[in-house]
Amino acid sequence: MEELNKLWREISEKNWRTGLDEAPPSERPFSPTSQNMMAEMTRKVLYKVWFIIGFILLYGVWAVIAIDGNREIILLIAAMLLFGLFNLWLVLPPYLRMKKQVGMMSGNLKEVLHFYHEQLHGIVRRENIIGGVFTPIAAMLGFSFAIIEEEGSFLFIWERPWLLATMLVTGLLIGALGAWMTVWLNRKAFGKYLDYLKENLKQLEENE
Repeated sequence: MEELNKLWREISEKNWRTGLDEAPPSERPFSPTSQNMMAEMTRKVLYKVWFIIGFILLYGVWAVIAIDGNREIILLIAAMLLFGLFNLWLVLPPYLRMKKQVGMMSGNLKEVLHFYHEQLHGIVRRENIIGGVFTPIAAMLGFSFAIIEEEGSFLFIWERPWLLATMLVTGLLIGALGAWMTVWLNRKAFGKYLDYLKENLKQLEENE
């Protein structure tokens, strides 16, 4: 089996280099090395998908457990559950398109690089926006949860301006930190792949 894999790699590299010599930069065939990079990139996105699904399942179980409890608590859990579903709706379709492309690997080098850059950049950009918009909301929901669980209603916060102001300030501070963490984590997880795609696309455009 190892010999067959080695032979396949040699044939693939030979065919790729033949196409590389015969085709202009924008129409060069897709190399096996680049294919491995795209497969690794797609696996990283899959880990993100599984993390989101785990988040949804956690809040789903919590919602079932709390179904007979405080109505406002249930609404807070439902809000977080909907947030998880919304996040999955944004990430899953691009992942499935990337997975399909890895399996088919159709198109020339420039087309494939552009496709992956478009999909991955879209995922990161949307997640960064979500981090900026929803993290403050999630922080305020968490703040409210503790008080509602203790006092029984959100009115306890609403009727006390100082407590409402504290909730808002806490949400904004934690939200700013959460938004920064989202950008930083996405950069750590996908930065090298985005750089790889941008650099290769730039080289192809310069050589055309």
